[in-house]
Amino acid sequence: MHNRPATTRQSSSRTAACRLLLKRVWLPAPLYALMPFLYLLLGAMALASGIYLPDPGWILGYLLLISAGCVHASIWILMLRRRYRCSRLRRLRTRRTPAIPTRRSATGL
Repeated sequence: MHNRPATTRQSSSRTAACRLLLKRVWLPAPLYALMPFLYLLLGAMALASGIYLPDPGWILGYLLLISAGCVHASIWILMLRRRYRCSRLRRLRTRRTPAIPTRRSATGL
């Protein structure tokens, strides 16, 4: 490690940090399903606290930024899930074999 230049040492620590940030996280199914609505609730609470604080002062801009970011994230997640569900249903419909109609006999049996 001492023989490598400083840029190489920094890039290896950056890749380790990126690997840690991109690591998959397991969430319980109910929490995963509620995540966009939790973001939406957080955004609404930030907006309401910005509006109803008696003297918001310098924090108002940050609250509005948090509110817009959370609402945007919740809508983005909902749209991604909807797009995935629609594409999955489309794939399942194309894989399905068409039903062959059967002819009934003239006697009714």
